Order: sequence, then structure tokens, then C-alpha cells
Amino acid sequence: MQDIWQELNRQILAGQDFFDDQCRSLLVALREQSVTIYCKAGCSNCCTLMVNATFPEALLVGAVLAPEQFDAVAAHAEGLARIACDARDFKDYLRRRRRDLGPCPLLNADGRCGVYAVRPIACRALFATRNSAWCAVDFGTLHSAEKEAFMSSLDPSLVAFPTHYLAATQALGQQLEARAAAAMVSRWGFSLNGSLAFLLFLEQRCRLSALIPQGLAATRQALAAAGYDLPFVVNYDPI
Repeated sequence: MQDIWQELNRQILAGQDFFDDQCRSLLVALREQSVTIYCKAGCSNCCTLMVNATFPEALLVGAVLAPEQFDAVAAHAEGLARIACDARDFKDYLRRRRRDLGPCPLLNADGRCGVYAVRPIACRALFATRNSAWCAVDFGTLHSAEKEAFMSSLDPSLVAFPTHYLAATQALGQQLEARAAAAMVSRWGFSLNGSLAFLLFLEQRCRLSALIPQGLAATRQALAAAGYDLPFVVNYDPI
């Protein structure tokens, strides 16, 4: 069974390399068109957003974690579990997660990603076409006039409207995530994705990689018995 996960990991790494190559070419083309991308090293406001990953991507991240990084992940995941249990709906979950837990637990003190080389596609795909301050804004707190002014400044042909992030990179990222999901479905009949921190936590606490080959019902039963089959943090397809 370990060989199957290793093969999936190789596919994920190859996909990430392909994705990075495509992004480099796109960024060169955008510079030639005088389009500014505001992302830079140490700019971490997007790390306050929900960080999701496919499970194979989470395994790659878990393989490089130092003990102190996992301690931070575990504390964050336990907070996610509490919020997932209490949240009224997905919007409430997102608001509480950002307010109560702060940024990704894998963010270093200098604002750089602590697992940059193996960060998931969802992180790689975000390229800001507006000042990074907008990446930290809670749009639920903005006046309607401020929202309208922001959205009217966006180029719908360039961004994933109504966000200020490039659409092309997100579309390619979704294709690669779908490919990873399809690889899981072809082997075990279902795929699994969710909060990166929570998936890392589940692998350490429940050996999720050993549960998944037993099938969807067995996986959910084991997670439910441990109190971790929760909304918002783990997603199954098909349900």
C-alpha cells in the first residue's frame, strides 16, 4: 500500500513542477503587458485565508515537518475542530477560523512559508493583482461603497472575479487538484481533501493513509469514533 502512496506523491510532485513552470511563463507574459503582481517573499496576508489541500499533497507536507512545526499544526487543528463543531454555517466557520486562529501554522516568524517547496497547489495558485493589504481584508466588514469601488477596479478578464487573484493560475490549479482526486477515486472509490492543518493532524493521530484504502465507510467510521468526522475541515467525494 505504501507503494501506491509513493506513486501518488510522484504524480503530485510532477504536477507541482509543471504548475510552477506554467506560472513562470505566465508571469513573464504579464510583466510584458505591464500587469503588476504584488506577491513577494515575506508577504503573508494570503496565509490568513483557509488553506486547503488534497490528501496526497498533505502527505508530502507531513513528510518534511519538524517536531515543532507539527506541534503548531496540532494546536491549530484542535482549534479548527472546536470551530467546526460550533459554527452555524460555512461563512461563520471561515470568519471564526480567521479571527480566532490567525494564519497558517506553518508560517515562519519572518512571514515566509515553512514548507514552501512542498506547499499545496491552492497556495501556489494565488497571485495578487492588487496590493497585498487586500489579501487580509475581511470583506464582510467593508461598507458597500468600498466593496463596489474595489470590484470596479478589477479586470474581469484577468482575475477570478470578485477576487483580485489571477484566474488562469487558479483554473490550472483546480485541474491538477481534480487529477489528484481522480487518482484516489480510481484506486479507492473516493477522494478526500480539506484543511491542510487538519489533514496533517489526522494522519498523525489516526493514520489516515492506512484508513483510506479500507474504503469510505470504514474511513468515516474511524474518524467519527475519534471525534474527527467534522464539517468544513474534511471533504469526501463522493460523499
